[in-house]
This record gives sequence, structure tokens and C-alpha cells, in this order.
Amino acid sequence: MGLTPSASRDWGPPQPDGHTTATRGRSPAVSRQVTALERADLIERRQDPEDHRVHVLHLTDAGRRILARVTESRRTAFRRRLAEWPPEDLERFAEYLERYNAWTAP
Repeated sequence: MGLTPSASRDWGPPQPDGHTTATRGRSPAVSRQVTALERADLIERRQDPEDHRVHVLHLTDAGRRILARVTESRRTAFRRRLAEWPPEDLERFAEYLERYNAWTAP
């Protein structure tokens, strides 16, 4: 749905506008995604206690369970795919991933 497990984990409780900036989406698209996730009981909106104009998104128990399953599934898939790679290839791959993940938009 556009709001990735890693975004939820890395950025803490996300705000719709924060995801708009991070994913380069548009607010209406993010709002639709948030609404769909709420209807599926995967997230809930809570009013920020310090800024009542802001709603902070939190994973529900169901959302956390799905996130855990997806995360484990991804890890398992990576382990299988990389199991027979030589160590030097794994090191090079890790370096490329770090470089890729460190990129920021101009």
C-alpha cells in the first residue's frame, strides 16, 4: 500500500505528511492508503498530545503481527537467495546496499 514495513520501523510512528515527503507521494494518495490501513485495522490514528492538529499513526496488534510475518518472510527469502554466495560477493553486495540506502534526493 505504499507505507512500507521499513518506513514504519525506521521512522517510528509516522505522520501522513512525513510519508508524503519520504515517499514523494501526494497527500491525497497517502490519505487513501492510511484510510485503507485503518479500515483493515492495521493502524490507528492518535492525536498528538503536543500538537492537536497532528494525528500520529500507530500500528495495531494486527498490524504488528503482519509486519513481523512480512519481515521474517523477507529475511528468509534473502537468506535462501544469498546462501550460496561467496563471502566477497556478500560483502560487495552489502556495500552497494549501504550506498543505495544512504542516497538522499537532491
